[in-house]
Amino acid sequence: MRASTRSRRSRRQQSQLSFEELLSLSPKLRALYAKVRRIHDDGLQPYFCRNEHWYGYGVANRPGLRNQLEDLVGWGASQNSPVELKTSRSYDTAYHELYDSLPPCRGGCCPSPEELYRFQPPEE
Repeated sequence: MRASTRSRRSRRQQSQLSFEELLSLSPKLRALYAKVRRIHDDGLQPYFCRNEHWYGYGVANRPGLRNQLEDLVGWGASQNSPVELKTSRSYDTAYHELYDSLPPCRGGCCPSPEELYRFQPPEE
């Protein structure tokens, strides 16, 4: 077996980590997860938008959580990061787990998935 094939296989196997395993490899990712879990919709504002926190615009108006994630996992991870964190699959796993941990949008800021699926393009 050629070295490049062996290398690709080991990378593929390493990239199939659970979110809990990723957290155990990165204290900074664990801290970001704790930060996400502290974000709550207290219902006092007319709306809550998870995308403002994720992308860093609007009320959140600071570097988004996604940008912070990109520095920790995936291709943008630092050179000192374990190789297991530097994969697309690890990024996807962390991305979805963190994003899904945010409270859902409320108050009409974003269309719900049901509203998106009901959209019908205009007839020509």
